[in-house]
Amino acid sequence: MLRRFYTTTVGNMARIGTHSGTFHCDEALAVYMLRLLPKYKDATVTRSRDPAVLEECDIIVDVTGQYDGVKHFDHHQREFNEFFSPQFQNTKLSSAGLVYKHFGEEIIREQLGLEESDSRVKLIHNKVYAEFVEAVDANDNGVSPYPADVKPTFKDRLSIPGMVAHLNPWWNQPFTDEILDAQFQKASELVGAAFIDRLNYYGRAWLPARDLVFRAIDSRRAYDPEGRIVVFDEFLPWKDHLFQIEAELQVPGQILYVVYSDGKGYRVQAVPESPESFKSRKPLPENWRGVRDQALSDLTGIPGCVFVHAAGFIGGNATREGALEMAIKALDMDCKVQGPPQIRDFNPNPQGPRSIQPIPHCSPFTIPGQLIADRIPTSCLRKQADAPPLQPPTSPAVPLPNKTLTTTPRAPPPSTPSPPFSLNLFYYPKMPDQEDPEFRARICGGKRIVEVGSGTALTGLALAKGLDLEGSKIYVTDQENMIPIMTENIRLNNCQDTVIPAELDWGTTVSPELQEPDIVIAADCVYFEPAFPLLVQTMRDLTTPDTPIYFCYKKRRNADKHFFKMFKKHFVLEEIKDFPEWETFSRESIFLYRVIKR
Repeated sequence: MLRRFYTTTVGNMARIGTHSGTFHCDEALAVYMLRLLPKYKDATVTRSRDPAVLEECDIIVDVTGQYDGVKHFDHHQREFNEFFSPQFQNTKLSSAGLVYKHFGEEIIREQLGLEESDSRVKLIHNKVYAEFVEAVDANDNGVSPYPADVKPTFKDRLSIPGMVAHLNPWWNQPFTDEILDAQFQKASELVGAAFIDRLNYYGRAWLPARDLVFRAIDSRRAYDPEGRIVVFDEFLPWKDHLFQIEAELQVPGQILYVVYSDGKGYRVQAVPESPESFKSRKPLPENWRGVRDQALSDLTGIPGCVFVHAAGFIGGNATREGALEMAIKALDMDCKVQGPPQIRDFNPNPQGPRSIQPIPHCSPFTIPGQLIADRIPTSCLRKQADAPPLQPPTSPAVPLPNKTLTTTPRAPPPSTPSPPFSLNLFYYPKMPDQEDPEFRARICGGKRIVEVGSGTALTGLALAKGLDLEGSKIYVTDQENMIPIMTENIRLNNCQDTVIPAELDWGTTVSPELQEPDIVIAADCVYFEPAFPLLVQTMRDLTTPDTPIYFCYKKRRNADKHFFKMFKKHFVLEEIKDFPEWETFSRESIFLYRVIKR
C-alpha cells in the first residue's frame, strides 16, 4: 500500500521520496537536511515502496537500491561501497551520509551565511560529519563503536537513533499510514534539531576559537624558548585546533602544556597524545599528583596552587602567573619519579583492595662522592656538611679505609636538606660515649636495629662504622629499587657483616626478619603527604610498646602537622635536647625525638 505524507500538493513543488513503513534515523535526517536547501525548502515528502510512485519524486533517499549522486541516494545495494572520505574508512555511508556528502557544504553556507569560496566551509563540513553524521551512518550500518567481543555494560536507548526508533508505533498501537507519516515528521524534526544545534556550535563557537588558538600558538615562545607552553586568557575549545595547527606548522608533538582561565582561577593542562586520548604527552610531575592547596604550594614552591589531578593531566592555580609557573617548572621535571616509583596506599581493611599511589623516594639521603669520617664529634660532621661536595670519581669506585664512609655517586632530589644534618642528630652525646652502660645495653650485643626509609643506607652505615656493635645487625630498608645501591654502598664500606639491606614498602606486610626489632631509627621520612598514613602504619607494624624509636625530622611545610596528628594517636614523642648543637639544629627546624608506641 502507498504510504506518504506531504505539506501541500500545489503546483510544481519539489518532492522528496523515501520508503514507507518503519522509519529510521538516517532517512529522517536525510529528509531534514534536504529541506534546508532552497530547492527543497517547501518540498513534499512521499513515503512509499512503489517504484513507479517514487520515480515521480525529484530526489529519493534510502530506497530503490540505487545511488547516482543526483536523484538516487540509497545504500542498501550489494555493491555499495561509499565512504565520506579516505579519513573515514570504517563507516560506510547511509542515506544521511550520502545527502550530507553531496549537499553538506551548501547547507553549511546557507545556515552560516558563508561565501562559496570560504575555506572554513570545508573545515566545518569535515567536523560535523566526524562529530555527528558518522554516528548516524554507523548506527544504520551496524558498525559498533567498540570491538564485537566486548560486552556492553548497559543498554543505550538514549542515543538519537534510539529515540527516533522509539517514535515508531508500539506493537499494540494503531499502525496506519497517517500515524506513521506523522511520527516520521516528529522523528525528522527531532534529529534535525540536533543536527542544526551541532552545526551552529561548530560554525559559531568552535570555528572562531581557531583564530584565537592560532594566535596563542604563534606567541608561545614568549613563555618557553622551545615553544612548549601555550597560554589562553579564557577557556575555549582548543584540542582539535591545536593538533591541526601543529600539523600545519610542521611541529607535531611540540606543545606539552596549555594554560587557560576557568572563570575563577587558571588551569594547566597536559596536552594529550591525540584529541581523544586519555594519555598525555607529558603529564604533570608524579609527586604533585593528588596533592592540594597549601600542601601542593609547599611541595612545588609555587604560591596559589589549588590541585593536581591524580592522573596528572590537569592542575589548577589561583592566578595566571601561578599556573604558568607550574607549567614551566613541570617542563624540566620527570613525569615519573625516578628510583622506587610506587608504594601501595595503605588500606585499613585488609580484605579490601589496595590502590597504587606513586610517591617519591621515601628517604632522600644521597651524597655525591662525599666522605664522612666515623667516630668524630658532631661539630666536625657539621663543618663537613657545609663544605662543597667532592666530585664523583671518574674511575670505578673502590672501598675506602675502615674509618671512612662513602656512598655511590647519585644526584640528590630537589629540596632535600643536607643529609648530615639528620645524621648528626644520631650522634647526640651518649652515642660517641661508647662506655655508657645504658646506651651500650640498648644498641650493642646481638641487637636487631631497623632503619626505616634508608635510601642509600647512609645513616645505617654511619652507625655501623662509628660504633662497635658487638654482633648487632642493622637492617637498612627501603623499596625494591633501592636494594642494589644500598648493597653496593655496604660492600664499598666493608659492612656486609653488620648492615643488611631489606625491602620494606610502607603500608605493606612487614617481613618476619624485620618484626619486633630491638631499636627502630628513621631519618628524614616526613616530607610527602600521601605517604603519611603509610609510614604511620609501618611504624605501628614494626614496633611494640617496648621498642625504642629514634626519629629525626626536618620541618619543611605546614602539611607536616597532619603526619604528627596521625602519629601521636599511636606514639608518644619526647624531643631530645641534651646535646651541644641542639640550638643550632633547632634553628634549622631539625629535631630528634625518642618515640614509644602507646
